[in-house]
This record gives sequence, C-alpha cells and structure tokens, in this order.
Amino acid sequence: TPQHLQEWTRHNTQFDRVTSVIITASQPRTIEWISNNAVVTEEEAEQHLEKLTELGVIIQQDNRYYPDPLYLRSQRIRQFYNQYETPQALQEQKQQLQQQTEKYQKQYSKHDNPQELFQKAQNTDNAQQKQTLVQDANRWLTAESDLQIIQQAIQLHDQYANIKQF
Repeated sequence: TPQHLQEWTRHNTQFDRVTSVIITASQPRTIEWISNNAVVTEEEAEQHLEKLTELGVIIQQDNRYYPDPLYLRSQRIRQFYNQYETPQALQEQKQQLQQQTEKYQKQYSKHDNPQELFQKAQNTDNAQQKQTLVQDANRWLTAESDLQIIQQAIQLHDQYANIKQF
C-alpha cells in the first residue's frame, strides 16, 4: 500500500532498503528491479550493491545480484546461537526439526520431497488445496534447511557460540 511504502521509506535508509530487498530475493535480480523495489534510483542502488558485494553479503554475476548463500548460512547459525544458548537446547531443536521433516515424509509418502509438493500444487485446481500444499512444501523446505544448519551449528558451537556480535 502507498502509506506502508511511505512509512518504509521514511523509517529506513536507502542502504537498508536496498539490503532488505536483495537479501530476501529468491532469484538473481537486476539493478532496475532492485531500485524499483527499494524505492531508490538505479545509481543509488548500484552504489549500495557495490558495498554489499564488497562486504560479502551478496554476489554479482551477469549484471544480476543475489544473496551470498554462505552469508545467509552464517547469519542463520548466529540466529540459532542467539535463540538456543546451550548445546542441549540446540540438540532439542534439532530433534524437533527431525520430527517435522519425518511428519511431512509420512504425510506425503507419495511425494519424496518438497519440490514435488510444489509441482503437485501447480497442477491442482483447488485453491485451498494448492495453498496447503505450498505452505507445507515451504515449511518442509525450511525444516530441512534448518536441520542442516543446526547440525553445523552444533558442530561449531564450542568454537563460535560465545563470540558476541558488535
């Protein structure tokens, strides 16, 4: 909505808006797309994207930009450390994530993975069923991804968990 957009631009710097837009991009994006969505000029977007590239937050390839997967992974590990402060708490969350993925595997035994659920959703005419399939596929993907990341967080816990962010 226009009012929401005005609030967003008033309360966030250009750099913050560009960062927010590109870090949540689901696919590589052009400067034009980023500038339109961040409500900045293309020149301003390019300056901020160059800085984000230098910082290792994003990757630029073929005149398109996208979040650096390694950066996103390290940020997610840090979120886990902040949220689950002990190795035991991390292990408990790992078990919950394993249970979630097992639940989806049992529920959709004919469909081996979330991508197949997305495909089924595309081929479904029923809007409510389509929404349920997409939500479950997204949750399943997130649980699988978080499970991999939390396993890495557990392995690295002693080395990095007590390092505070500045």
